[in-house]
Amino acid sequence: AFMHILDENVELVEKKSAVAVKAFSLGVLENMVKLYPELKNELISCIELLLPTASSGLKNRGKHILKRLSK
Repeated sequence: AFMHILDENVELVEKKSAVAVKAFSLGVLENMVKLYPELKNELISCIELLLPTASSGLKNRGKHILKRLSK
């Protein structure tokens, strides 16, 4: 079940979904990293790939998550 949730959220972030859906999915993935720290580097890579083409709101969300993950 966990892998299905992870896959669905990563897919939502990577697809041409609405900004709010992507931002929510990043939050879900961030929470999953708290439970499964081994996924941290995957999420960091995903966010870094997303940032160059992201909207300003999504960039803000991504940068805040990256900052929290670096602690």
